[in-house]
Amino acid sequence: MIEKLIEYSVRNRFVVLALAAALAVFGVYATLNTPVDAVPDLSENQVIVFTDWPGRSPREIEDQVTYPLSLRLQGLSGIRAVRSSSEFNFSMITLIFDEKTDFYFARQRVLERLTQAPGFLPQGVVPYLAPDATALGQIFWYTVEPSPKHPIEPGKLWALNKFYIAPQLNAAAGVAEVAPVGGAPLEYQVDVQPETLRAYGVTVGELFSAVSRSNLPAGGGVIQKNNAEYIVRGVGWIKDKGDIENTVIKEVNGTPVYIKTVATVQLGTQFRRSVFEKDGNEVVGGVVLMRHGENPLAVTKRVKQKIQELQPGLPEGVQIVPAYDRTRLITGAIHTLAEVMWHEMLIASVAILLILVHVRSAFVICVTLPLSVLFSFLMMFLLRRLGIIDIQANIMSLAGITISIGILVDQAIVMVENATHHLKEKFGDEKVTGDTKEIVIKACRTVGRPIFFSVLIMLLSFVPVFMLSGREGKYFHPLAFTKSFALLGVALISVTVVPALIPSFIRGRLKSEEDNWIVRGFIRVYKPLLTWALPRRNLVMWAFAALLILAAGLFPIQALVGMGASQSAWQTMYLITFGLVTLLTVVFTRGPWAQAASLATLTLLALWAFHFPKIGVSFMPALDEGTTLDMPVTVPRVGVTQAADDLKARDALLRGFPEVESVVGKSGRADTPTDPAPLDMVETFVNFRPREFWPKRVLRFPDAERQTRDALRALEDGGYLVPAPHADDRDNLVNDSAQKALERFDETMRELARRRYTEIDRELGAVLTRFVVSETVTRMRAGGHLDSLTAEDESKVTDDLTSRFEPDEGARLAKHPALEIVTRIQRQTADHLAHRKFISDPASALELKETRFAALRSSIREAVGGGRATLASAVLADTEARREALWRERVRQVNWEVFDRGTQSFTWFAIDELIAAARGLGLVGTAPQGAASERFTVESMKARLGKSYDGAALEPFGKLREELEKPFRGRVFFWPRQGGPKGDLVDDEFGRVLQVPGWSNIFTQPIINRIEMLSTGVRTDIGIKVFGPDLDTVDRVCKQIEAAVKPVPGARDVVAAPIMGKGYLEVTVDREKAARYGVTVEDVQTEIEMAIGGRVVTQTVEKRDRFPVRVRYARANREDEEAVKKLLVAGTVRVERPAVDAGQGPPALTLDGAPAGHQAVPGHAARGKPLIPIASVADVRIVEGPAVIKSENGRLLNYVTLNVRGRDAVGFVEEARRVVEQKVKLPEGVHVEWAGEFEHQERAAQTLKIVFPVVILVIFLILYLTYHDFADAVLMMLAVPEALAGGAFFLYLFPKIVNGWDSPPVDFSVAVWVGFIACFGMATETGIIMLVYLREAIEKRGGLENITSLDELREAVIEGAVHRLRPKLLTEGVAIVAIFPMVFASGVGGEVLAPMALPVLGGLLISDEVVDLFLPVRFYWVRRARWLKLQEAKLNNETAKAEAGAAPV
Repeated sequence: MIEKLIEYSVRNRFVVLALAAALAVFGVYATLNTPVDAVPDLSENQVIVFTDWPGRSPREIEDQVTYPLSLRLQGLSGIRAVRSSSEFNFSMITLIFDEKTDFYFARQRVLERLTQAPGFLPQGVVPYLAPDATALGQIFWYTVEPSPKHPIEPGKLWALNKFYIAPQLNAAAGVAEVAPVGGAPLEYQVDVQPETLRAYGVTVGELFSAVSRSNLPAGGGVIQKNNAEYIVRGVGWIKDKGDIENTVIKEVNGTPVYIKTVATVQLGTQFRRSVFEKDGNEVVGGVVLMRHGENPLAVTKRVKQKIQELQPGLPEGVQIVPAYDRTRLITGAIHTLAEVMWHEMLIASVAILLILVHVRSAFVICVTLPLSVLFSFLMMFLLRRLGIIDIQANIMSLAGITISIGILVDQAIVMVENATHHLKEKFGDEKVTGDTKEIVIKACRTVGRPIFFSVLIMLLSFVPVFMLSGREGKYFHPLAFTKSFALLGVALISVTVVPALIPSFIRGRLKSEEDNWIVRGFIRVYKPLLTWALPRRNLVMWAFAALLILAAGLFPIQALVGMGASQSAWQTMYLITFGLVTLLTVVFTRGPWAQAASLATLTLLALWAFHFPKIGVSFMPALDEGTTLDMPVTVPRVGVTQAADDLKARDALLRGFPEVESVVGKSGRADTPTDPAPLDMVETFVNFRPREFWPKRVLRFPDAERQTRDALRALEDGGYLVPAPHADDRDNLVNDSAQKALERFDETMRELARRRYTEIDRELGAVLTRFVVSETVTRMRAGGHLDSLTAEDESKVTDDLTSRFEPDEGARLAKHPALEIVTRIQRQTADHLAHRKFISDPASALELKETRFAALRSSIREAVGGGRATLASAVLADTEARREALWRERVRQVNWEVFDRGTQSFTWFAIDELIAAARGLGLVGTAPQGAASERFTVESMKARLGKSYDGAALEPFGKLREELEKPFRGRVFFWPRQGGPKGDLVDDEFGRVLQVPGWSNIFTQPIINRIEMLSTGVRTDIGIKVFGPDLDTVDRVCKQIEAAVKPVPGARDVVAAPIMGKGYLEVTVDREKAARYGVTVEDVQTEIEMAIGGRVVTQTVEKRDRFPVRVRYARANREDEEAVKKLLVAGTVRVERPAVDAGQGPPALTLDGAPAGHQAVPGHAARGKPLIPIASVADVRIVEGPAVIKSENGRLLNYVTLNVRGRDAVGFVEEARRVVEQKVKLPEGVHVEWAGEFEHQERAAQTLKIVFPVVILVIFLILYLTYHDFADAVLMMLAVPEALAGGAFFLYLFPKIVNGWDSPPVDFSVAVWVGFIACFGMATETGIIMLVYLREAIEKRGGLENITSLDELREAVIEGAVHRLRPKLLTEGVAIVAIFPMVFASGVGGEVLAPMALPVLGGLLISDEVVDLFLPVRFYWVRRARWLKLQEAKLNNETAKAEAGAAPV
């Protein structure tokens, strides 16, 4: 069938090319309509059930809502786990479904079950589903900020956001919810004086009823008047505070009792559960949640368009400013992949052109690259439209295409190379002319079937990736799919489009292999080397074994079989590897002496490799999202005021880092069911500047230590110190002083860079404001609208407008240039020019005038989905370019200043710390210049404290510093901080600076945090879940585990999540005492609810705004526990004489406030019911209780959270588990589970250790069934361990070569596994191609039976191997060279791409060269043995025939 398809394509090439053009068109369309995100959606398939119960404590919510609701939901089909959280005011239940369960089907099943909730939940408590957004749905955060010139009251700003901005943004397509956060939420507060209520005989129920009944509309149908219809409407809405005050509660003897008579009404702030902070001020904002399955980039774009639409209607000076925007991450990741992709295409094309030296042949090969990429996007689009699988364009799916670029041309290369070979044989040195269809058909049919076999092998090699499950499966399935689509596409294109193009393009004079200088140079090196190696079988066998043993010494081979990073497991696997490799090598080595030498040398080599430093093991390289989320563990008892103060103080420290662009902090929860954060949970978005703008302010410790040692030597030579008596004392002195000096240096340089960056921001405000105004005026003039404006007028207008706009818009342009800012400036500029009579039509002047070429480009951009170009967008683009250029220029200046000041400062700090430390060791007092050193210490300390000091005491040391500084400046380099979640900026410096007593630092990233928090509740690397029967037991065990785990090497930030510690004012009713007074439990609870929390009885309707009306007691009656004790509750038993007893509180009162039995009340007051202080019937006290109650599948639990640094998580967990089992005795009913990324790592290892060998075996069987030769199949498969060895060497050596020998190797992770899997398929293909050429060389001579000597056999092998050089350079060479851009990718996502690319690069480099040398040698010796057997058989046959002929008849 393949041969027929090739023949049809050659004979009907116009049809094929038309189909290829259609593929290109539809592929482009599919590409433009593919959803784009930074990473795949790694969140669990989850549904969130949320239940509000305002004012209730976590205990009540857990017992009455969360627990019963969790039990009812556990039985749903497809449920994997039920995780719940009970907190103050609400319950949150997260239902984790199997991945095979459809998202909306799961929501429907949960909704059906929730219909039963009214039967078992408290009255009025209604559970509901969270918005249909995933954990990655929080794509955009914003703040609403007034300008300093136009301040707005916090309450009005909150209302603006709540009732105008958030609903409008929610209308953008693809938005599931816009949740307001922060601000001062408003409500009408009716603060009641209970004494006044009693004086007027008004009950609380009457007050509630009066307020709610005064806020009612009415509809009376219609009336007819004069043949017209009028709708009857009764207007009864409360419009303002006065309407509430003038509401009548009741009348007494014809006199109305108004609400203002018994209560005070005000518009005040609601009970707040969140704080939103930016730049030291509380702000209001919101979070945009994207609907499930939507395109994040497109939704964010729509939200920003909606913001631009809203901006003109906002109050003057108010601006909607992005606080967190995933667009930068998405576009950065796509830009990185796109850049790598086109670099790879360009490199591959150039490499092909250099080797073939035939432009048209190179075009035929290279055209397969874009077509196969477009085919992959088209398959993604079709599968998504058909509802089969949703594959978005993200860093992993595009990496699948990128990692395949080098091999996508292989099939086309084989086609073109074989056709070229046949055409060269036909035409020789003459030009290829005429009809070449038949020649091309024959050549292409020959290699068509092997092409499909090679694609099948590579597709099979990726089966283990498809078998991954859980988070690792979600991460890598897009890569496996896109790579497979690209391979399928190139296979189809290679047997259709390529054969159709060959007759038309491969013409003219073709060059042979020897005509190309590159191929000729390789042949001159390779042929003699292979000729030398062929007879040296023992050496080749030994070299192969040595390669594997050395790689095993570096590589965590135990991780290949799912044993994590266990050292004992590695030792076992290393011994197995050594034994197996050595045994096979010795067995196949010829000669006893050679065998003994091989055994001895390999044993010595193994002993050496045994002590090699090892490559680490991890789950996945962390993606640098460009934003860090600061989530410290704080104190549960914190109030909203203290939370705001703490948040401001902490964010101020974060803003002190020059690498930080903006800091926006949140304490508490946004108004959305997807955010369960309590008030004590801090979430601060730390947005970093682009990496190229980070200052070079880091002095590495080796450089600091060397300069400190030089300073010590200079101090000793100058007689300021006495040399330390011992070398160890001297080294300790240098190390301690260098460390302290480096800490002072870091602080000083950080502050210097921060001040300079602050100055840059201030300068940019004025510069960019002037630039926008000037550029706008210039473009208006170019459009022919300002012909009457002179240069002098233009300068004056620009100055005037700049001074007007700069106070409000300057800082915004410097921080976040936005289209709405530029639009606002341009409109006001046009109005100003029109007012000055320079233009007549402002609207026309604001139109964009473009050249024809620019207009065409804009039309094309708009046609493919880009926005329409406007004057504002054009000026914004120029402004952003200008801002970036200014930043680059100023950063260079800052770096020079930091270097100059830094070399001086560190040298001075080193001298200071050395003298201070030497004083403690007694090395100063006996020195010749010891007195000068003592004076220096005193005066230096005065200078550090800002006090007056004697400069003469410092002068000698200043000269010493200058002498030391000169050589220091000549040899030292300053470096920028390392970014990313485990870089030294976040992992080290942030942790050192952000030290708050009682707080524990936890730094994560927004995307991964949302995934972890909503799926496991763990926001660190590892979480230890402790399940138990009650909270006290769970809390006690958690603290024991915390103490046990802290000493384990690698443990960082170990914290048992606090359960208890939240303050409770607990009112416990004594039922016997209450019964004596006729007081019920309900009476007491109602009084508590009314007095303290109040009750929302209605809400006002003020146009689009809605404000609740809350009735409660005045503050004096509810401010502390003593006031609560004095609250009065009505009894039903008449008490004639009060019983006063010290243990029973104050006497009972009647409704008039007098002691029971007395008559001193107004005539209209209700009589006969005694009033009992709550303290008489209940125990009122302050106690500690839980801040949050968590459970899973109905069992109470808590977490011990921790991070792991300096070792792999799997090995740490293995050791920590043993420690916990030994040190912590678990009580009855308690069990422990471990959660975190290591689970995914273990699961992936368990999957791969089974699936990968099976796939290798299947590939081997395919090769054997194809070639019917066991030995040849083994020879081809030997490329796999060689590729593994090459990848191991590159993982270890590449970072050291690029970043310095002290750099750690790249960890073995699932990403590296995927790289190896891709490499194994490519390496096997390399072996297949080599074997095909070697077998063909034998077949050309009529097979082994027709080869007359071993020399001829050797020549055949050499000829076949050499003949393979050009296609080798075109296939493996192109693949190797093309992968380099992926290895050196430095943009967003580069940290994920490089670990995948390194095994491919190293594996191909090593396996390719080893295959070129080892496989021909092995092949030769296999064929040599067979040839000798054939000769022996021939000789025996001839002897038998001779004997038969000589025998008598």
